[in-house]
Amino acid sequence: MRLILLRHAETEENRKGIVQGQKHGKISELGKSQIKTAVISLKNEPIDALFSSDLQRCIDTAEPLRLVFSKVPYNLSSDLREFSYGRLQGLPLGRFIKIIPKFSFILHLKLPGGESYKQVKARLTRFLNQLYEIYPNGTVLIITHGGPIRIMRLLLDKNVKPTTPQIINNCSVWRLTMSGPIKNA
Repeated sequence: MRLILLRHAETEENRKGIVQGQKHGKISELGKSQIKTAVISLKNEPIDALFSSDLQRCIDTAEPLRLVFSKVPYNLSSDLREFSYGRLQGLPLGRFIKIIPKFSFILHLKLPGGESYKQVKARLTRFLNQLYEIYPNGTVLIITHGGPIRIMRLLLDKNVKPTTPQIINNCSVWRLTMSGPIKNA
């Protein structure tokens, strides 16, 4: 199965340096331009299905692509959501980093009211394995968030290690191949 992963467009919160987590977000003016560019670059892809996180910033990014790929199934999934940072969602990034000084924390602990890396990895593994059952030879376009893209790259790209720097820009496109179910993730 071919996966085309698209991170949502820039939001006002991204622009202001706010940690969104599972808050919805509002697409910025730059984000609207990013979406137009993404549609142009993806419109000729042979897409068999389109999936999106059910958070508003992904839905807004997916909407023009849904119109382009109107003949393929379109589904929203909470499994594609960004990490829940619990009570730290909505904080300015600077304050977030002062509270949690290293982003490697995400591999080791669960924030109050939030999710652990292990929990997010488990939901993404389950989602990808279910997707593979339905579209083993297909191409699936997924609109999601930076955190899930990082994890999917770790799960499916043997060249990506937990220590590999991964900058996932807004509206960046990532292509992965899944050749079978993920085991022992």
